Amino acid sequence: MKINELLEEYQVELYIFHGDIWERDGFYFPDERIIYVNANLSPEEREKVILHELGHINHDPAYYSRLLIQYENQADRFMVRELIKNYLSENDVYDFDWLRFANYYKIATSWGQQMIQEEFNHLVNIN
Repeated sequence: MKINELLEEYQVELYIFHGDIWERDGFYFPDERIIYVNANLSPEEREKVILHELGHINHDPAYYSRLLIQYENQADRFMVRELIKNYLSENDVYDFDWLRFANYYKIATSWGQQMIQEEFNHLVNIN
């Protein structure tokens, strides 16, 4: 699914900010349902940030500091899942290699290996 379709599905607006305003890649402002993304990012990095921030949609901001690791992990998982869907729309499922995928999308293998494999298996119903 394309980014614009996801933004529309989740009813979220996207704003691009100049990198010198905030020293971060992006963030989600839940009260206004707006994702802000750093203009200095490449299109590929921007896509990953948007997907990650969309992964925060169902998170309660009141619990963010207490559930920081869980929320960030869930947002990363959402991003990985959507990237795999996109990847599989252009590549054969039988040729999927988690490491090639991680390198293609510049996802750290230190945390990405297990998540990529789990999301791939979930998407293609492999147990």
